Amino acid sequence: MENVVEKLVLVGKNINILYVEDDLTLQEEVNLFLSDIFQSVDLAKNGEEGLEKLALCPYDIVITDIKMPVMDGLEMIEKIKELYPAQAILVTSAHNEIGNLCKLVNLGIEDFLAKPLVGEQTFNVLLRVVKCINERKELHHYRKIIKKTNEIIKEDAAKQGKDVDMKTSMLQTYKESQNFR
Repeated sequence: MENVVEKLVLVGKNINILYVEDDLTLQEEVNLFLSDIFQSVDLAKNGEEGLEKLALCPYDIVITDIKMPVMDGLEMIEKIKELYPAQAILVTSAHNEIGNLCKLVNLGIEDFLAKPLVGEQTFNVLLRVVKCINERKELHHYRKIIKKTNEIIKEDAAKQGKDVDMKTSMLQTYKESQNFR
């Protein structure tokens, strides 16, 4: 398990987390755990507050409980997926949520973590999700480089095309002037 934790610390250093949990004692415990691994961890106590924070700041992962006051996790996830379809979401619950599991999968959550958030299963899920997020970020970075390079190539091709047109025009003029002699 130490190897998994070491890998997670390495790949999680640039990851921002929003943790949504109504149990403030558990929220603080998990915050301490997550803060040792990830770049930043913000907290919200219900789905409504979670949505407000997500609107102000992008997060790599939203980790949320299901049963919460004001707005539960399911409702928040539905709204997140409407507004931010690519948002990575992990769901935590101490309750048997088999009834909600199908709905959660259909909403596109990354995984389901049983409370308490300890043990190898939690670390493995976090590692897998973080690796996927880092791969998406890297792919996005390379796409930007390719797009920029493509724009430069198009500009160069357009300049070269103008040069060829000018030289062709000059040759044509020269040719026509030779025919008049």
